[in-house]
Amino acid sequence: MALAGLWLSEVIALRVDQPDEACLALIAIEGKDGTRRNVEICSNAMLLLASWIEARRSLAAPDETALFVSRSGTRMSARSIQRLVVRWRAAIGKRQHLTPHGLRHTFCTISSSLGGDIRLLPA
Repeated sequence: MALAGLWLSEVIALRVDQPDEACLALIAIEGKDGTRRNVEICSNAMLLLASWIEARRSLAAPDETALFVSRSGTRMSARSIQRLVVRWRAAIGKRQHLTPHGLRHTFCTISSSLGGDIRLLPA
């Protein structure tokens, strides 16, 4: 997904204890191949994430560790995130097909054009 170029499965697997505000990174992201890496995110994204964590407190079930939860208070599914992307696309009036994986590609393209090394992202 667009969040730091993560795969949808990585976004779903994020835990609420992973964001590290001190170093502006999501620590120890485990990729598809089992490798672990630190993923940096910008300060604006960290502010949004901090706001979400605050709002999440009123939504999440008491024992839920997922960073992103649904209205029912449980970990979001891949399908629910896909539906959100479709709703967001409709809300901005974009007719083109847009998916979480497409957002990942967009992130990589923009990152590359700004001089980022996309080889550091998981394949």
